[in-house]
Amino acid sequence: MKEELYRSICVACDHILLAADSTIERVSIPWLHVVREHHVFLDNYIEVLNPANNFKGIGRKWLRILRNRAWWFLQLGRAVRSSGQAWFGSKELPERIDVLFVSHLVNESHAGHAEDFYFGEVPSDLVAQGDSVVIALFNCSRKPLLHKAL
Repeated sequence: MKEELYRSICVACDHILLAADSTIERVSIPWLHVVREHHVFLDNYIEVLNPANNFKGIGRKWLRILRNRAWWFLQLGRAVRSSGQAWFGSKELPERIDVLFVSHLVNESHAGHAEDFYFGEVPSDLVAQGDSVVIALFNCSRKPLLHKAL
């Protein structure tokens, strides 16, 4: 990628991020934050710069679709192996949930900890302010945690 193309991507992304009507949801889109001029980071923008109108572009697009479908089936298989139980925490969820944190359990030793490894004390601080908080964890540890409170 040439430097002028890299700069135009940066300018376009900055324009979107710094617009007067920008929201926190828009700012949270990682794709709009160009990290640096390195092919590993800039590969994310290839489809925008080179639409899939040639054999290589179409192949890349189909490979991505197949990878996404394979990942979906892998997750479906995991769900089936977990006896269909989608929630392993307390059976009595609050009637009203003010804030839902969605995080990842990357190590089984983190299961059951009051403090989330990513959000830290933020959920506890919200509870102290009177908010109802639930933390849902995606189990990425590859260890079955059946019937273990998270």
